[in-house]
Amino acid sequence: MIVALIRIISYHLNHIILRELKLAREPSITREQVFGVCDTLVANKVRPTLRTVRDHLGAGSNLTINRLVNEWKSEHAAPAVTASSLPPALQRGIAEFVAVEIAAARAPLETEIAEQQQTNHDLAAEIERQTAEIETLMGTVATLTTAKSAAEANIAMLSDALAAEKESVLRERAAAEQARVELAKDKLRLESMPDLKKELEGLRAELNQERQQRIDAERQLAVCEALRAQSEAAGKAGD
Repeated sequence: MIVALIRIISYHLNHIILRELKLAREPSITREQVFGVCDTLVANKVRPTLRTVRDHLGAGSNLTINRLVNEWKSEHAAPAVTASSLPPALQRGIAEFVAVEIAAARAPLETEIAEQQQTNHDLAAEIERQTAEIETLMGTVATLTTAKSAAEANIAMLSDALAAEKESVLRERAAAEQARVELAKDKLRLESMPDLKKELEGLRAELNQERQQRIDAERQLAVCEALRAQSEAAGKAGD
């Protein structure tokens, strides 16, 4: 019984710890969800970033979302064209075009850098938040572990007290059984008292009868002695 009680308390304490851990977790975000949001944002001419995707999802871990967004970008990157497969004149034209495009793309690149910096900031904040949650959970686990140890100590004390009480009950039960046996014996004695009384009365009657017979015999003996004495006296007088 005590072992079962310890197992029940341990189960409930472990359940509380797991529940605390689950409460601290962010809702699970799947790869399909993030990829779908990225596709939707691109269709709406919005750049997929950690912040835009998370704002669209409304929940989820920044670390998970950022990793999946980077995977989406890797899979949707434009294929590179090798320069060796192009004619020299076309390569020069492309180089000039690239130079112009680089100058024109500076602003978007700066925007992307700013977005990446913001992403890094958000990731750092996420790490700090999760670190704080882990510390809180560690404190909760330590508290619950202490409570579990205290409960086990109390159960051990209760087990000892229960064993002592059980032994006392067994002793009292044995004493009560012995008392019942003695009571039954006394009851049998009381039930046999009328027979003993009758037997005693019979013995008294026999004793009285024997006493009366002895008295009568003594009287007859006395009479006989008197007659014998008279006879002897008469015989002596005749001589």
